[in-house]
Amino acid sequence: MLTNERPRTPRAARQGGFTMVEVTIALVILSVAVLGMAASAGVLGRYSADAEVRALAMQAVQDRISLVKVDPRYAELETLYAGSESDLPGLSGFTRTTTVTRVQQSVTGGGTLDYKVVSVVVNGERLTQPLSRRFTVGAP
Repeated sequence: MLTNERPRTPRAARQGGFTMVEVTIALVILSVAVLGMAASAGVLGRYSADAEVRALAMQAVQDRISLVKVDPRYAELETLYAGSESDLPGLSGFTRTTTVTRVQQSVTGGGTLDYKVVSVVVNGERLTQPLSRRFTVGAP
């Protein structure tokens, strides 16, 4: 006699769940994702530290530029500011070098153009390349 009964299967085969292969693949995918996030965090930390060092070095450059720009003693700029310093606050191992070059040019009509070019460079072992800025100060 024919019936519509299904053949009996063992209880363990009927229970739902994950196989060992599925669990292993899920763990591999999760491991790769966690390692990728850890690597990204490391790179982000390194870029953040580099940006902080560059910001401090740029502040050292801007500090020197601000001092030179507001100093009314045009004739003494070379003696007051030209040279190198290595005791920069917050930047151990860095050097700030300031050069002042006087330029005098004769202009048509018998006059003389007198100005100074000031260059400030900060260099250090943690900078990939030195930071520098130049500006011009005209004679009063």
